[in-house]
Order: sequence, then structure tokens, then C-alpha cells
Amino acid sequence: DTFKAHAFNERPSMGAVVAEKDSQLIGYVSYTINFSIWLGKTFMQVDDVYVMHNFRSAGVGYRLMQRVKEEAKNFGLPLIRWGVEKDNVKAIAFYKRLGAIYKEKGVCNWYI
Repeated sequence: DTFKAHAFNERPSMGAVVAEKDSQLIGYVSYTINFSIWLGKTFMQVDDVYVMHNFRSAGVGYRLMQRVKEEAKNFGLPLIRWGVEKDNVKAIAFYKRLGAIYKEKGVCNWYI
């Protein structure tokens, strides 16, 4: 119910793009819509990118990310941002091929 309330309304604050083959889910990208004080604008934050192992290197991730890019454009958003582990060299190379700029930056988690 919470997902539906945030994803399916006039101004969604989250969403997902999925890939299927033969009616089976084979990959997805989930995202939220956030506001950046630095930009002074709203942007898309990709939360998770996943493609089932046996469908990797088959263009599924590329098509999912292109669809996410279309979603951001449709929302009028100037930026898509996401994190990646700095030792995940395959993912970083993939994101660079998309045209993304990789910036090494630390992330702090403060659990309460």
C-alpha cells in the first residue's frame, strides 16, 4: 500500500522500471525523486539496478537504464544520481559506457 501511495499518484516520489522475458521478471531499476539543495532542483536517485545473472551482458541493463533516463526526462529532471561500490569495476565500466560520470565519494550511514 505504501509503495502504491508513493508511486502511483499525480506527483510520484518513487518508481521502478522492469524487464521481463516470457512474463518472467529478469531485471529492474528502482528510483526515488529527491530535492537537491546544491542544485536547487529535483533529481532522480536510482536506488537499485538488478539484472538476473543469466541475462547480464545481453543489453538488459542498458535498456533498463535508457528507460529510466526517459522517465527522468518525462519528469523534467536534470540529473540521475546513484551509488556504486568503488570495487565494482564491471558496474563502473558499464555506467561509464552509458555516459555517466563516476565520482569517488564516501557515503556515511548513521543508524538510529
